[in-house]
Amino acid sequence: MISGQTNGHIANIELLRFLERYIVGLVGRDIITVLGNVPKREWTLAEITERVHRPAAVVAHHLRSLESAGIVIAHQVDGETYYMLAPDRRIRSLVRHLRERWGILPTLFVL
Repeated sequence: MISGQTNGHIANIELLRFLERYIVGLVGRDIITVLGNVPKREWTLAEITERVHRPAAVVAHHLRSLESAGIVIAHQVDGETYYMLAPDRRIRSLVRHLRERWGILPTLFVL
């Protein structure tokens, strides 16, 4: 029990640090929620913008920050940029834990 409580406490600290360092405001949270909903899917800026209900310039700014932090990866195909959650196991685990705590926001649900 104590070991589990310690691991849970460490996980909470790690989540808080992750949030503090990389998730800036509700836009960042919403982007991470969308990308974390289907971690292996590649998303266009338009698709992400549509789901988070924010202007494309704002979403693009947050995506660049997340990309420079290594949370999101981006690549271009035929002039279109595609974004996805970085394939790093630790990042995906943290995002999964965050999504479990936040839940899936109804407006961000992806079919």
